[in-house]
Amino acid sequence: MRRIHNHQRIQAQFLLVTLGNGRWTANNPFDRALGLDNRDAHVTESYEETLGGPAWKDRIWLFAAGRQASISDSRETRLIPRPGDVDPAPTAYVHSTNERRLEGKLTTSPVRGYTFVASYIDVRLDERNTTLNTDFLLDTAGLVSREAPYSLLAVNASGVLTSRLFLEGQYSRRRFSSRAS
Repeated sequence: MRRIHNHQRIQAQFLLVTLGNGRWTANNPFDRALGLDNRDAHVTESYEETLGGPAWKDRIWLFAAGRQASISDSRETRLIPRPGDVDPAPTAYVHSTNERRLEGKLTTSPVRGYTFVASYIDVRLDERNTTLNTDFLLDTAGLVSREAPYSLLAVNASGVLTSRLFLEGQYSRRRFSSRAS
C-alpha cells in the first residue's frame, strides 16, 4: 500500500462522453398521425472534461473544465391549415449547435483569513438552422445561422482585517455578442 505524504498533490480528473440520436426518442404525435418520421438519425457527440485540485496544500487550488459538443436535432415547420389546403405536411429540417466551452478557476489563500478567487469562462457557440420562434415557422426560408460567443471574468478578494472588520471586493465583466447570417 502506497502512503500519501502531505507534500504530494492530489488531482481529480473526469471525462464524460454523451451520445444522442433523434431516433432514440419517440416520434411526435403530429407526425405519427400523418405517417411521417422526421427524426434525425445522426449521432451527436458531447465531450466534457474537468481537472482540479490543490496546487499547493492549503494555499492554491486550481480548476479547469472544457466542453466540446456537436449536437443536432430534428425540427419541422409548423403549418397553419387554411380553407382549401389539401393535406398540409410539415417540412423537416435539422437544427445543429456546435459549442466549445473553456473554464478556469484559481483560488488562493496566501495567509489565514485572506482569500482571492479568479474565474474565467469562454464560450464559442455556432448554431445552424435556427429561428426566434419555432412555434410559428411556416417556411424554411425563415431559418438563419448565428454565432453567439460570450465570456465572463470574475475576481473576488476577501479578508478579515480585525476581529470586527471584514473587507470584500468583487469585479466582474461579461461580454456577449450575437451575429446572424
